[in-house]
Order: sequence, then C-alpha cells, then structure tokens
Amino acid sequence: MRMLKATPRAIGRLLRRVMIVSVATATITVLMFVLDAVLLKDRDRRPLS
Repeated sequence: MRMLKATPRAIGRLLRRVMIVSVATATITVLMFVLDAVLLKDRDRRPLS
C-alpha cells in the first residue's frame, strides 16, 4: 500500500527527470547542428590546399 501511495510522486520525479534529459539532448543536438553549420561555413571560406 505504501508503494501505491508513493507512486504518484515517483512518477512525477520520473517525468521531471525524463523532461530534463529530453531538453538537454535537444539543446545538445541543436548546438551540434549550429557548430556543424559554422564549421562548414569556415571550411567553405578557406581555400582547399
């Protein structure tokens, strides 16, 4: 019975953790895309030798 009482809190904590992880991964992916774009721009600017 204790587990049943504690489940809502546990679910809330899990959801919060999942939300944080998903947000972190999304921001990291966006940063990677931005870095890739910047690096590609730099590469295009530089003459290939």
